[in-house]
Amino acid sequence: MPLFSLNLKSSILIMLKFSEQTIKTIQSLRKKGNSYKMIAKTLQLSPASIHKYSKHTSLTSKARKILKEKEKRKQITFASRYAKEKPILTPNLDYNFSSLLGHLFFDGSVSACDGKYTLEYTNSSLGAINAFSYKMKRCFGLKTTKIYKGEGKNIDWYAVQIHSKKAYKYLLDISYSFSTSKNIGVPKIIFDSTPELKSAFLRAFWDDEGCISNSGSLTGTTVSEKMAIDLIALHKSFGIICGIEKINQKKRNPCFRLIIRRSKENWQNFIENVGFEHGIITKGHNIGKHKKEILLEKFRRRYN
Repeated sequence: MPLFSLNLKSSILIMLKFSEQTIKTIQSLRKKGNSYKMIAKTLQLSPASIHKYSKHTSLTSKARKILKEKEKRKQITFASRYAKEKPILTPNLDYNFSSLLGHLFFDGSVSACDGKYTLEYTNSSLGAINAFSYKMKRCFGLKTTKIYKGEGKNIDWYAVQIHSKKAYKYLLDISYSFSTSKNIGVPKIIFDSTPELKSAFLRAFWDDEGCISNSGSLTGTTVSEKMAIDLIALHKSFGIICGIEKINQKKRNPCFRLIIRRSKENWQNFIENVGFEHGIITKGHNIGKHKKEILLEKFRRRYN
């Protein structure tokens, strides 16, 4: 066919307008929650034309729900056909793994949703985020999938995500859940481990949930009563005496505050055996400063 004939045909198609009835049909199908591609396939028209005549069509909440469910099914189908599960290392029960477990319990999460298995950790310290990524690579051989930054009320925060079904299953063999709202406690492998590993787990708790106030109070909170009781037992194994206080919250479930008793020997045991690692203060007088620096400063002023 001569080139000028093709050009003429293309021009005619471009100038061609849909009838009012066709446009109504397109918009009606869109209102029912059909995707642009599905409408195009049904009417044997181009997706671009369908988008042009229905992009401003208002969708009901039911239609939006239908589209969302279809999109989820497509994602699951795609993942099952094309996604390759990454191989993982079997972690050694060492300092890095004990610390990793602690962070997943406190400022982290282990979750599964729509066929996606996610290990996530959130902290205001970029150093803590980078350390988590390093420990995940060292323990499971998994690289970080995503790191993103969020704007907080007082200070910015960071989150790191790793996706792995195998790591997810491995972790659930250690604890049936990593959500402290389910009143879970310290896993048995930590209770039965060495002082070094118990120390790593406790340090993760204090980095994530601990606070050293300007007045010198050393406290840490959890929503799990069982976790609080187990943590007190771990502290006791180092000669660190903790009190516990139940805090009733108006709009949420109560939480439990661990309080390190103020005495030179008790604080010294805490500093030598637990302490802080990367955690920073996110509110109050010393906002943005490292917890470990403030802790040492308070100790020197009080006892030296």
